[in-house]
Parts: sequence; C-alpha cells; structure tokens
Amino acid sequence: MRSALYKASALLALSAVTLIKAAPFSQVIIHPNDPSLSAFGCGNPVWGLAQDDCQWMSQIGMAGMGINAGGNNGHVWVGGDGPNTITFWNRSPVRIIALLWNGDQSWVNVAAPQISWSLAPGQAVTISAANGVAGGFSALYNHQTTLRDGQVYNTWGEFSTGNSATVDISRLPNMSGSAMDARVGTGCVTNMNTCVFVCSNGQNRCGGPGEYALINCSGPNTAYGLDPNGQPGGGCQGWSNGGHIDVDFY
Repeated sequence: MRSALYKASALLALSAVTLIKAAPFSQVIIHPNDPSLSAFGCGNPVWGLAQDDCQWMSQIGMAGMGINAGGNNGHVWVGGDGPNTITFWNRSPVRIIALLWNGDQSWVNVAAPQISWSLAPGQAVTISAANGVAGGFSALYNHQTTLRDGQVYNTWGEFSTGNSATVDISRLPNMSGSAMDARVGTGCVTNMNTCVFVCSNGQNRCGGPGEYALINCSGPNTAYGLDPNGQPGGGCQGWSNGGHIDVDFY
C-alpha cells in the first residue's frame, strides 16, 4: 500500500480568515516504512515511559522514545506551567501509551515523538505547549496498536496553539480506531461524532482531495471553513493564546 501523508485539516480561523495548519492530511507518497531501520534500545527508558511500553514502540518500528522534557523548553514539555495545557486521561480498561508529535512529524517511524507517556487505567498526565505550536496526538493500546505507513494506526487528535488555537478529532487515519474526545475549557467538544473529520467515501482510511468531511461542527467556539483547495478545515476554538484541553482515551 502506498504511504499516506495525512494532511489533517488545515484549520481555518473564520473570524480572522487565517489558516492555521495543525496535523495536515492529504495522500502523498512519503516516508514509507523502512525495514532497514533498526530497533532502538530500551535499557534506560525516558521519564514516564515503562520499559515494556518502550519495547513495544521499538518492536512496531517507531524511531525512538518521546523526548518527555521535564521543564519549559519553549515548545512542548511535561507539566502544567505553560500557557497552553493538555491533560491526557486514560478512560479505557487497559494500559495505553499517550503520544504527542509535532505537526510535520507524524511519521513516528522516522521521527521520535515529543511525548510518549505510559498510563494505567484511570491515570492522567498534563502536557504544556508554548504558543505557536501545531501537532497531533494519539495512543497505543495494550501493546496492540501498530503503525501504518509509518504513522500511528488509530484515531488522532490535532491541535494548534496561539492565535486562533484549534483542536479536532480526526478519524481519517483509521475509521475503526479507538474512541477519544477533546474538551476545551470554554465548553466546545470534539469527539467521534462532533467536530470530527471522517472519510466520506466509505473507506476505512483516507485523506485525498474530496475523500473526507468535517461533520457536526457548528455553534459557540467552533470554526468551519474551506482551505484554498476547497478542503474542509476547522474544529473547537476558544483557547487562543492560553487555555486548557482535556483529552479522554476510551
């Protein structure tokens, strides 16, 4: 199967007519899985990552453990002292590995994520992000979730911080992926049915022009619009230049 660059939804800030790119989505041949890439070692896992979770990440072909910065590095770090915070909650009955990557580094087979954090059922971790950051997040469940074309083969969340900060849930990488939602402090919710990107052509995985839609995204603190190529963009807003998101993995 050809590789897919998922160009998740160039996010359109309707009020300012400003395009904010958060994990872009459109099918392009780039970064295929490379069988020559060697597994990385897990003798000394980073803070927050269990050794067996590290071994699973290595086994499925990820490039490395998350950075898991423990203090303000001006970008993304673990802790609640930043202008923008995201709390990942494991609401599922199994262990997960919460992952967060930069917007242009969703191919985790060639670029290590910013965050890889082990969460038992009921546990949570809070991540801070500076303004002007765009990225995506997902989770590996119970040593079963794998990669497809070098990207996490599961439901994704996508976000941008700063002016017209936006967050959305995208089912485009895997329409059969695990349930998740994201709740902005102002009340907007994006989940598997609301303010969510879905394949509109019956495929289980999509991202090309005309293959996807943003559905049920209207009301207070939402954004919806079309990018210059006529593709939909948008999501939940209301946390520009500082705010909080709660993300639930089910």
